[in-house]
Amino acid sequence: MALYFVTIVLSLIPLAAGLTTGCINKTTPSSSCCYGEIELDPSLTEIEQDAFFECSGLTGTLTIPNGVTKIGMNAFKRCDSITALNLPNSLTYISSSAFNACDGLTGSLLLPDKVEYIGDSGFYGTDFTGELVFPETVTYIGRSAFTANRNFNGTLTIPPKVTTISDFAFNGANGFSSLKLHDEITSIGKSAFHSGDGFRGELVIPSSLTYVGEYAFTKCRYFSGELVIPSTVKEIAKEGFSRCSGFTSILVSPETDIAEDAFLGDVEVTVVE
Repeated sequence: MALYFVTIVLSLIPLAAGLTTGCINKTTPSSSCCYGEIELDPSLTEIEQDAFFECSGLTGTLTIPNGVTKIGMNAFKRCDSITALNLPNSLTYISSSAFNACDGLTGSLLLPDKVEYIGDSGFYGTDFTGELVFPETVTYIGRSAFTANRNFNGTLTIPPKVTTISDFAFNGANGFSSLKLHDEITSIGKSAFHSGDGFRGELVIPSSLTYVGEYAFTKCRYFSGELVIPSTVKEIAKEGFSRCSGFTSILVSPETDIAEDAFLGDVEVTVVE
């Protein structure tokens, strides 16, 4: 059984894995389970599931100790008074909803070089700023992983080992200024980049891509230039590129299955051999 040793306003409290923060049993979760900044035991190797779920009284900077390789599901979900996050170089796995609804988190999000997995809703609704840089080790970015992160900026570059962009992965993340898709991406999920109003410049679709999901690029209104859909794209689902009014024209292959309203809007679409 893991132990969490947490300093809360100068008090050292041992925490069993069966407790939220030593203040209240997990079977009766409370949003006021403890208060102040926390200091985790440096010997930890994993933050367990629900360890600090809904501890909205936690404040200040959260520093995960070096040696931790995994942060469990819902570990800090709804800890909405934490203001900054330091992740250790040892970290490889961020589970689903690990920091979901931690909307007090601001400043830079620095993902360590060994991170491989970012789970569904991992950083949903956080408020980080600056560029989001993925290490090349990342193989999975989950559904809604960065939904509603509106204050990132710079270029969003999908890491080379991620070949499928999950549903809603960057939905509403409208602070990015450009999008770079690599040549191994095969699928873009439903609403993956929906409402990406920050994106500017040309959107280059890689020849590896075969599927564009429903609403994948809906309301990405400020891309510009000509959008060329390669013949390798076999299907564009409903409203895949709807309301993308910044394109000057769209070229698509007759081999592509185009769903209803896939290109809804005023941009001219031309089918080319």
